[in-house]
Amino acid sequence: MSKMNTFKIFIPIKNSSINIDWIFTITITLSLLFVFLVDYYEEIVPETISKISVGFLIFNLILVIVIQIISHFLYQSLSGAFDGEIILNDDSINLGEKTLAISTIKKLEVFIQDYKGMHIWHQKTLKPKLQQGVKNAMKIELISGDILSVNFLQAYKNEFQKSSEYLKKYYLEGKIHFLHLIDLLEITDYNDIQNLKKELNEKKTLRKQDDEN
Repeated sequence: MSKMNTFKIFIPIKNSSINIDWIFTITITLSLLFVFLVDYYEEIVPETISKISVGFLIFNLILVIVIQIISHFLYQSLSGAFDGEIILNDDSINLGEKTLAISTIKKLEVFIQDYKGMHIWHQKTLKPKLQQGVKNAMKIELISGDILSVNFLQAYKNEFQKSSEYLKKYYLEGKIHFLHLIDLLEITDYNDIQNLKKELNEKKTLRKQDDEN
């Protein structure tokens, strides 16, 4: 398990993998067409061919059901490779070999979409249903105008929330919008939001006092 401020960077690549959904759609369609034609010309088609056509259709339907069940326990293919790490620090963020001082950052956004082992229930597909956890992205806009964006691995559910103290520091530095902060921390309760505001205001006050001293 990675440190709470370290996340593996994932470099995606386009993959021309075979679409299993299309394969079985075509196969079952052809099977149905075969059965229909055999039935239509039943007077001239041998009974053996008729049985084979029905058996082929049933076989395909059973195979689809079996693959559908198995797909719930398989991980999606990992189209890409890991290269470097995101490391969150008090005064900087490392993106692989690049070290970005917080003072050079204008805006920081993080988009959390999945985690390793996340199950996709809503997709009607024969493809594997378990996510690899690499569809998350960090986007950094620098004061210079440059924009850097990388995908990263979330090894388990809510892993990124473990870096809440760093996110709060970045908010205090004006790099993260408050609404984006509570979204990342998944805070929805009104009282919890107010408590967070209070905590951040207290930290602002302490920072101001430290600067004055």
